[in-house]
Amino acid sequence: MKKPLTVGVLFGGPSEEYEVSRKSAQTVMRGLREAGFEAVAIGIARHGRWYGPVEEADIADFDPVENAPGEVGMMPRPGGTVYRLFDLQPVCELDVVFPIIHGTYGEDGRLQGFLDMCRLPYVGAGVGASAIGMDKVYMRDIAKCHGIAQTDYAVVLRKRWQREPESILDELQVKFARTDVFVKPANGGSSIGINRACNREELALALDEAARYDRKIMVERAIDKREIELAILGNENPVASLPGEILADQAFYDYHSKYESHASRTVCPADLDDMTREAVRQTGLRIYRALDMCGMCRVDFFIEKESGRLLFNEVNTLPGFTDISMYAQMWAASGKDLPTLCRELVDLALAQRAEMDANVITRGGK
Repeated sequence: MKKPLTVGVLFGGPSEEYEVSRKSAQTVMRGLREAGFEAVAIGIARHGRWYGPVEEADIADFDPVENAPGEVGMMPRPGGTVYRLFDLQPVCELDVVFPIIHGTYGEDGRLQGFLDMCRLPYVGAGVGASAIGMDKVYMRDIAKCHGIAQTDYAVVLRKRWQREPESILDELQVKFARTDVFVKPANGGSSIGINRACNREELALALDEAARYDRKIMVERAIDKREIELAILGNENPVASLPGEILADQAFYDYHSKYESHASRTVCPADLDDMTREAVRQTGLRIYRALDMCGMCRVDFFIEKESGRLLFNEVNTLPGFTDISMYAQMWAASGKDLPTLCRELVDLALAQRAEMDANVITRGGK
């Protein structure tokens, strides 16, 4: 009998989304196991050190202090060997990596670059697409170049905000006419550091808060809208799920609404007419190709209630896999269960690695 592939699930990481990652890892481990893979959990602590293998039952409480026992690592050389650091003895050999580290360091291209140095197949977007997908400003700029409709936005740099706060407040109030905006760290997720501002004082406070998380801040016009999400799967020939909808318990779907409130709900599939549903799916696929995504992605949209316009919000290259996360839910509503989804994601990772290995890497080489 052929030995099953060993898939390393990397979770945790020095990110503000640490807890979300632990929850996602539990779901992914179960899906991989039910799909017939040998799943190995490798936890990355808040301070950045790697530990493992972590027992599946221990993922929920994984939070080691610095210098805790069981530290492991990988070398930036071809191969998937995970070594125990105190004696450099091999712990396991990974065939594929499923990174489920949300936010900075895990979703922004840095981890993907390291895995490329190891020539290891991994689930999700590559270095460039991950970095662009993490940066809301770059992402929006590229989408704008492709004619994708979206809300108005402006960019504020932290250094300038600290140096010229009154000038920036004046500029933003002129640009947005009435002050009703969302203020976001350009790089981040799970709505952390995001606030709505309806006057000059709230705008200043929101900019201060966003500047704690990133050097670049996006200020976006607030609209009365429905929040629609779409799951996409594939490499060169991606496919889209049925869209879903978020019914938040308050005007802003923040971290509390996403992960702590029992009043927020998600609906899969969303209650959309045929024309709107198809517009969501086709626009999502356009964005996926424009950003050169592979593996998987969640694309988030607004539908403006007054006009009915479909507006692009953002992409998420490593969407959550928690019990209430939308990506797997949308595929389930489209007829694809969790083990099937995990199996296809691993297959896509292997195919993308094979595509990269087909590149000539020496002048005049074969």
